[in-house]
Amino acid sequence: MQKRQLIDDVSLLHSNSHIIQLFKGGNNRWEWRFIHTELAILLIEEGFCKIVPYYPNIIINVFSQNYKTFRKQILRRDKHTCQYCGKPGHTIDHIHPASQGGFTSPRNCVTACLSCNVSKADTTLDLFLVNEQMEEDGVQEWNMEQLSFSRLRY
Repeated sequence: MQKRQLIDDVSLLHSNSHIIQLFKGGNNRWEWRFIHTELAILLIEEGFCKIVPYYPNIIINVFSQNYKTFRKQILRRDKHTCQYCGKPGHTIDHIHPASQGGFTSPRNCVTACLSCNVSKADTTLDLFLVNEQMEEDGVQEWNMEQLSFSRLRY
């Protein structure tokens, strides 16, 4: 039996209709609920869900919305490697800080080592990388044209 690929093209969703979301509930059993199209689009864009082929009004969770399970999935996805420096990582960091409106989602979360996670704190990714490069170069002031943002591994 051939396995079908799940889809993440939100243009396939039927607008102005309720969407069925399939997810693993208690006791690891599949459950479902009706959600609005806007929520379905957000869940797909943030990487939590994908569309079931041939059924554009059904989406299925590919990442858990239970934080403990979600954390394990992110660590496994990133191979327990800090996405900022390449060292072993055991914490989860929000690329766009939650304190500034960032979602706890697969697209916005990466594995980080404790040192990078603490250093980044609630700053944006751009500011964090600028500060890290300045520390490496021993620079007190920076010139935007000289910065390289190619260090991010994600």
